[in-house]
Amino acid sequence: MLSVAPSNADPLLHGRVVSHLALVARLLGVSPPRITGDPTIRNVRAEAGSIAYNPKWIAGRSGSAELMGALAHEIAHLIFRDADRPDEPARAKELRADQMAGRVLAAAQIDPTAFRNILRDLDRTRRPAFHPRLSERLAAVDAGYTITTYGARWPQPLFG
Repeated sequence: MLSVAPSNADPLLHGRVVSHLALVARLLGVSPPRITGDPTIRNVRAEAGSIAYNPKWIAGRSGSAELMGALAHEIAHLIFRDADRPDEPARAKELRADQMAGRVLAAAQIDPTAFRNILRDLDRTRRPAFHPRLSERLAAVDAGYTITTYGARWPQPLFG
C-alpha cells in the first residue's frame, strides 16, 4: 500500500508523482515508499525511508523518463539502505543509484536520454562535492540500461 504524506503540492502534480513512484516500485518488486512534496529541498531526495520532492522542480519536468529516472535513483538509495552505510563512499552509492535508474528506464522501455539530461543540468547548476563526475554518472545510467535491455528477462521485478 502506497503511503502518501500530506502534501502542499498541486493535487494533480502530486498524483502524477505518486503514480510514477508506484510504477517504479512495481518494476523493482518493492513496496512504494512514503512520498511528500517539500518546497524546501532542491529536487528529489530519499530520507528516513521516504522520498521528498520539490513540487516546483517536478513541475518543470516534461516527461516520464525524467520523473521515473529521478524516483528510481532515490528508491535505490532506500533499497540499498545507503543511509545505514556511513563507511561506504558516497560516490559508490550515487553510481549504484544511477545504474538502478537506467535499469528501471529500460524495464519500462523508456529512452534514458531525458534522465541523462537531468544529470547534465544538475552537474552544470551545482554538483554536490560527494557526487561523481558527470561522465561516470552517465556511464552508470547507460550500464544499467544495457544490462537490463540485453541481460535480464522482463517484466520480472529486479527485487522481490
